[in-house]
Parts: sequence; C-alpha cells; structure tokens
Amino acid sequence: MEATNVDELRQDKKFMDKFSRQIGAYGLEAMLKLVKMKVLVVGVRGVGIEVCKNTALAGVAAMTLHDPEPVAIQDLGTNFFLTEEDLNRPRAEVCAVKVQDLNDSCTVEATSGELTEDLVKQHGVMVFTQGTQDEAIRWDNFCREQKPPISFVRCITSGVFGSVFVDHGDQFTIRDPDGKAPLVKLCCPQAKPYRPAFTELEDEDGKYTLVTALTPDGQTPGSFPTDSLVTFNGVEGVELNGVSINDMGPLRTYRKEGTNGDPANTFRLGANNGKYTPLSGLSPWVVGGFVTQEKEAITVAFRSLEDCIATPQPEGVFGALKDMGGDFITTDLSTAFENNPTELQIHIAYQAIAWFVTHKGRWPAVNNKADAEEVVEQAKKLLPQCGFVQLGGPLQLNEELVAQVAMYAGVELQGMTAFWGGIVSQELVKVAGKFTPIRQFLNFGMTKCLPDSPPGDTAPIGSRYDDLIQVFGRSLVEKLGNLKIFMVGCGALGCEYIKNFALNGVCCGPQGMLTITDNDRIEVSNLNRQFLFRADNVGQPKSVAAFERAKSMNKSLNVNALQEFVGPNTEKIFNDEFWTGIDLVANALDNMKARMYVDGKCVFYEKPLLESGTMGTGFNIDVVVPHMTKSYADGGNADEGGGVPMCTLRNFPHLIDHCIEWSRAQFEDMFVEPAAQASSVLENVAEYVAKKKAATVDNTTQARGALIARAVAVLSKVKVTLEVAASQPTIEACAEMAWRDFHQMFRDNIQNLITAFPEHHKDKSGNNFWSGHRKFPSAAVYDPKNPTHVNFMITATNLYASMLAPVSYTHLTLPTKRIV
Repeated sequence: MEATNVDELRQDKKFMDKFSRQIGAYGLEAMLKLVKMKVLVVGVRGVGIEVCKNTALAGVAAMTLHDPEPVAIQDLGTNFFLTEEDLNRPRAEVCAVKVQDLNDSCTVEATSGELTEDLVKQHGVMVFTQGTQDEAIRWDNFCREQKPPISFVRCITSGVFGSVFVDHGDQFTIRDPDGKAPLVKLCCPQAKPYRPAFTELEDEDGKYTLVTALTPDGQTPGSFPTDSLVTFNGVEGVELNGVSINDMGPLRTYRKEGTNGDPANTFRLGANNGKYTPLSGLSPWVVGGFVTQEKEAITVAFRSLEDCIATPQPEGVFGALKDMGGDFITTDLSTAFENNPTELQIHIAYQAIAWFVTHKGRWPAVNNKADAEEVVEQAKKLLPQCGFVQLGGPLQLNEELVAQVAMYAGVELQGMTAFWGGIVSQELVKVAGKFTPIRQFLNFGMTKCLPDSPPGDTAPIGSRYDDLIQVFGRSLVEKLGNLKIFMVGCGALGCEYIKNFALNGVCCGPQGMLTITDNDRIEVSNLNRQFLFRADNVGQPKSVAAFERAKSMNKSLNVNALQEFVGPNTEKIFNDEFWTGIDLVANALDNMKARMYVDGKCVFYEKPLLESGTMGTGFNIDVVVPHMTKSYADGGNADEGGGVPMCTLRNFPHLIDHCIEWSRAQFEDMFVEPAAQASSVLENVAEYVAKKKAATVDNTTQARGALIARAVAVLSKVKVTLEVAASQPTIEACAEMAWRDFHQMFRDNIQNLITAFPEHHKDKSGNNFWSGHRKFPSAAVYDPKNPTHVNFMITATNLYASMLAPVSYTHLTLPTKRIV
C-alpha cells in the first residue's frame, strides 16, 4: 500500500533499510514526496539516461521515457544501457526495461510517436533533454498553465559546455533552503567579564535581550542568521508572564553588526511577529539550556523560459551578483566582475545556436569553422537585444568562447553528461521542497579541458568513441585504452568510476587493465545508490559484481577484480612490482585511514591520484599529480563529519551526535582493532613486536608516554582476544567478554569520574563543575529486567562470537542470573 504520510513510510522496514542513507540526507518528508513523484524524461541519450538512473534509484513512483529515435553507434559512448545488439531500435524502448531493473518500486514506461499534452499532464515533473528551443518554450508554457504547475527542467549539453534551466511556476515553496542540519548552540554565560547567558540591555533602539550561545563539541560552528527562527529547551529560569522560554515556540534572532555591534557568540532575541521585535522583561537565567535553529519555509516565483530568454535579467542590473529569477548562477569568478561574464556568453551562444537550428534545420557541424563563424555573427546581432548591462558598460562578446560552443554543439561527452545528469537529478529532489532550486539558469563550461590546439585526428571513424574523438583526437582515445588503473573501493563512487571508464574506453585497449579491489560485500542499503548492483547481488563481493555488470557496458573493458583490503597487511599482494606497474590510482574509499595509506603509496611510487569522497549532498575531489601538486595528506579536503574531542566523547557526551560518535569509537575499540591487531600478531609475531616497540618504547618524542599508554590499552584487548581464540571460543566466553565490557564502560569508568569530580566539585573559578552540559552521572548496576542492559549483553555477545569464530545460533537468550 502506498504511504500517505511520514508515519506510514517509517513503518515500511524494507523501504527504511534500502533508503537509509538517502533518508539521512533528505529527511522523510522529502522522501514521501519523492515516492509519489511522476517524472517524464524527454530524450535518453547521455544526460537523459543519467537522469533516469539517478531518479529511479532515488525512489520516485513512476517514470516515463520518451525518445523514439533509433539507437546509433555514438549513443554507446554515453548511454551505459545500450549495446551493439540494440542498434536501430527505439532508444526509450530499449532503456525502459533496464531502468525498471534498478528499482522495482518505480514504474517505468516508454512511449513512442509524438509527445502529447495528455501524456505530459500525467506527470508532476518534465525533464527536457532533447529538442529545439521552440519546443522547449512551448512545453514550459504548457507546464506553467497546469494546476498545480508541472515543474519543468531543461538541459543542454554540447562538448565541454552545458546549461540547465529550471521553472517551478509562479509560486513555489521551499521548506528547507539549505538542507543543512539546524545549528545547535549551548546557552552559556561569558566568563570575563561575567555576563549571564540571558541578559537585558538597552541601546538607542530600546530594551532587548542578548543571548550568549556557544557551539557544543562536534556541532557545526557559525552564528544564527539575522531574522532566523530558534527554539529553546532545557533552560531553567527565563520566563515571561509565567511562560518558560522553552514553551514560547519559535523566536526570532537579530545581530547588530559593525564596530559597535553585538559581541561574538551572541544574538538578540525577538518575538515571532513575522519579523524581529525586541523581547525584554524576561526573568533571570538560572542554568543550562540549548537553542536550536528552526527552518522557515519561503515562497519564490519563477519566470517562464520564454521570458528568461527574452529578458534574462532586468536592464541595468549587475547580473552576476543578483539572485532573483531570470539571472544566472555564477560559476566563473574570474569573469564575474568584467564585461564578459562566462555565464552570459554561454547564454548568448545557445541563443545563436537556436537561431541556426531554426533557419538551417540542423545543428552546427562538429569542428566546422564556417558554421561556427555564422553562429558568432548571429550572436553579435542578438547581443543588443538581451539588454545586458554590466558594471563596466555594455556586455562585450567573447567570440572565441561562442565559437567553441558552436564547434561542439552536436557532441555529447560522457563525463559531461554524467555531470549534468547529476545536477538535473538533484533539481528533481528539490521539487520536494528541500534545498534551493536553480533560479533559473546554470551555464557552465570546462574550457580548460580542451586541447591547446585542435588535434589532427578528429575525423569520426564510426565507433562508439566518435564524440570523444571529435574533441580530443583518436590518439588520446587510444592512450586512454591502454592505461593501467588501480581503483580502491567499489561503492557508490566506484560504480560511477567503472561506468565512466567503460564508456570512455579507459582500460579497454590491448595493454589496458583496471584493477579493482574492495573487501566489502553488497548490502540492501547499497542498492539505491550503487547502480551496478541489483537485489540478486546482495551478499556478493562488490568488486566481482561490479566487474560483471561493467562488461555488459563495454565488452573490451579489461578488469582484474580483487577482494583484498589495501593496507600494511596486504603488502605481499600490492607489492613493489604491482605499484610500479600502474599508471594511475583512483580512490573510492569511505575512511580517512585508508585514504592516507593509499596517498602515501602514491607519493612513494610517484603515481597520480584521483581522490574523491561524498557526504550527503556534499563532495570533494582532489587531483594529485607528482611534482605538480600537493599530496592528498598535505592538501586533501575530505571531511569525515567533523571532530568531537575524545574527552567529550568519553566523559561528557551531551548531544545525540556525541552518543553516536561514542558508539562508533567503542565499536572500533571492541570489535575491529583487537581482531585486526590479533591477525597481525599471528601472521608474524616478531615483526609485530618490533613495530610496536619502535612506535612506543623506542620513541624519543614528548608523545612517548601517551603512545605507550594507548598501546597498552590496545595490547590488553589483543591479549584477551588471542587467549579466547586459542581456547576454542564458546558462546559463554563471548558473554563473559560482553559482561566485562558492560561493567567497565557503565560502572567502573563512571565511578572513576565521580571519584575524581564529586557531585559538588568546584572548578578553578569557583563555579560548579557539574553545570551546563555536564550532568552528574550515576554508575550502572546490571539489572536482568532492564531491556537496555539485556540488549547490550545480547548484542555484544553476538558481535564477539562473529569476531572470534563461526558460531551456529540464531539468537542468543541470556539467563537472568549473573554469568560470572
């Protein structure tokens, strides 16, 4: 049954498991709208099929593919679902079955013949990737006329250039403009000079309440924006007419900036009357409290494609800095303050190309200088009609850039289609009201990718690589085919890498080889973002399943699929001969330790490294080239989610985030590191001891004591692990280890903390130590009737059993009496 609200969606365990990562990024409210969304995709070449793939994986309810054109050999260079056997068949018909295979919960259909109004009406979103500008204008106007409006997204891609236009109608509500986690602050007094967390002050504007709020450990730094909404909880005191500030609902914030502005880490508190109204007369603050940002919905108006083309910005306004409808998102800061912003140049180029298509009945021919010159001449005529006026005067035409756009107007490069397909897919997610949509053009060009001078071998040869050849030349394509690449990790990024390699002919030549390694296996939650895997692959090694799927994209792809972890313990496999024999390393990892290890190897063997990572809707990419750039360790930008100081995790966790991080750290300490260290001991005892001794006892730095203490703690756990493993471990032994951990973490450690800092302990300033976010704890006493205690014992025992030996059991039931 289709979910009608968030609660029903939450009850669908299969859905929650499959989309767990996506729910974490988008939230259940956005997911509810996604699973009801019906999308029409017009054109399924490179960009179109990327949108279909991403959107189906995102979990939309239904998708219709419209593309009656027959499959051509060049389509195989950008569409990963097409093969030689599909040539001359309708593109949509071939692709619909394979898109459906990505998500059985999404109904996928293909249509043939003309695009009709009745068909478009059946959808909530229309993605237009194929057709003329006049057709796009017609369908955008039709979508705007519907009640409610149908969201319209148009995408053009040509060589290294592209453009996206978005129109959600006259009134579109954005529930969460940035999609970020709300800021959380701790209500805390200022120490010197002392100022309570809440204090009433007065200036020329009258009385107001100033709140001092600090960022708790592990939370995102930053101040509340002016005129934002906040709520309070856990505050003692601070009442108005008998109502606690905790119960007043959302209140507004304001900060006075400038020389005589408000101090750092403060904001003024106002009543929520649609705008900031100073709030005063509150009772004194006593202790504690948190303040949390509340997201406020906004309604925005979009203009039609026809209007935006005719008047892309109001006359006299500096468009590159303007953020209202009809403008362009700035993508090239190097020209933003000049008379030729790149975004506007690309806009003019596409209008001139549209004129060319209307009057010639065809696209400008690839690498045809005469056609490009005609487009440039038309661009000169169109320029005055657009009314572009910049700070320095009328817009000057960049004839070279316009000619480049025209020269490659008929080319689809796979890397660019993946890029634009990802952007368009994210715009579809924004239809659900989360994140701010593009308003209204995003024009972008990767001109630095183009050769310094046109290659001499760009003539097409009737192959799947013809579009690539026409831009970069046949010799480069052959060089790509003979590369030897080592790809570490085969998750969401790894799947995309493999697809890109296969479609571009990378590692597909007679000397080429793509070595993939990933010691992980496929889980259900992988299926909505790692598109090479299907439900029948669950439980299989990722590298093997990915290899088998990639071969269907390009039979020439040479792959060596391994299931090895890359680290010190596998240097017999990834040895000197292996590292010296590769040309490039591509990281698709999900942890910093492995990234740093691979980076170190690339530095030692002088190998280029393509490093990237994702977190929610954010990402990073670092291209590391020996002797040209910093190493990843020196300049990498990956972030594992912010750091929470270990002292906070161990002793004073006061947010849910802290508890999660504490649990992750404990899991590593209990079940991961001891097993890994024990394996190293068994492999070579002498070598293990020598390494530990060199890193601790023989260390001559100031960190020697801390290193020894850390090593002793680890070795104690390794010793226990080896002893239990050597004695043919039983489930009882595993339960004893769980029992020991329970009392160490929840009794002994807390008792030690209480002994060091008794309940009425004072800090150096004479303030109560146990105040603010520090809550006085109590040591746990195991209670067999407490389900939390029992569940800990069951879970820890099962995990120890899984770590130490295969044990035949389905679920352990603990006795109610004490085990040891």
